Amino acid sequence: PAPQQSPSPPSSRHPVPGKELSLPMPVADASAESLKDGFIMFVSFSCFGMLPVLGFVCVPFFVPGLSTGFQFGVACFFTAVALMSLGAYKALFHDKNYVRSAMETLTLGSVCAAVAYGVGHVIASFGADAEMFQLS
Repeated sequence: PAPQQSPSPPSSRHPVPGKELSLPMPVADASAESLKDGFIMFVSFSCFGMLPVLGFVCVPFFVPGLSTGFQFGVACFFTAVALMSLGAYKALFHDKNYVRSAMETLTLGSVCAAVAYGVGHVIASFGADAEMFQLS
């Protein structure tokens, strides 16, 4: 008969989180660093998230009388520039081609925006007749 194989030691059955992906493990006193990273992420997200709003809020102050469709186009342009800039900047940290990284980020951001717009359109169609959506 073939010899029975002993069960593998517990450490090989349950890998330590982060080890299999070579992720850095947090240190015990990392709360200040985490707060700083969180704040930087919040500020970055807020700044980049406000860029599309410029097409609707700031541009009409400089060029009054623009149609809503044109303002939407300006907002899309600002968003595309922001996404491409973010993608090119991201290439600094990942040894990628700047143009390729910019286009990847623009594509991903555009797909996400299209999905969000579609979901919003569907949700708005459900509530189009509801009283809470009516302006008095």
